Amino acid sequence: FGSLEDTTVESMEEDTSVASYTKEGQILNINSNGSLMYFDTESMAGEEESGFSKEEAFALAEAFIQKVGAGQTELRLGDTTENEEVGVIHINYMQEAGEYPIFGTYVTVQVQGDKVISYSQYLLKAENFSRDRKKVVSADTALLNLCAALKKMYPEEPLAITNIELGYYSDQFSAEQWDAVPVWAFDVKDKNTFYINAFSGEMEVQ
Repeated sequence: FGSLEDTTVESMEEDTSVASYTKEGQILNINSNGSLMYFDTESMAGEEESGFSKEEAFALAEAFIQKVGAGQTELRLGDTTENEEVGVIHINYMQEAGEYPIFGTYVTVQVQGDKVISYSQYLLKAENFSRDRKKVVSADTALLNLCAALKKMYPEEPLAITNIELGYYSDQFSAEQWDAVPVWAFDVKDKNTFYINAFSGEMEVQ
């Protein structure tokens, strides 16, 4: 946007606390919980194939992240997908605290050709973060608790766990401050990611 000069406020929805701004074909939605979404509608209208490589797309994404001010946040590169029909590359990141991921946070950049056509983020300001090691339930214990819960949810369906990782979990809140709990995260094939509280051993409600 550069500045808010000549920017139109399209709506301010009281039920969701979303402010929407438009300027020269660009749309910026800001939620009261800190999440935001940006779209370049004029660029999205084109359906030409991208002549850019993934490396060039990554460079554009990184530059855009710096431009919007998220470059000071610790980010981990996640999965990347490509829609070859329209030449759009989707690049996903997750916030980290130390060496641990904060599940529930995200930065998603969509690149087409030499332009960023959409950007969304939900990032947290980590305060009072301690690198001191604290005792948590073992991955084995968390896995047993998860299996017991999944058996009730999918009693007749075989499931495969594709990844296990220790980190923090935070849902999206419209609040000034809250705790991000330590969790064991389990990726279940063709389902979802499930989180087991690393202190209590109980499944986190999503």
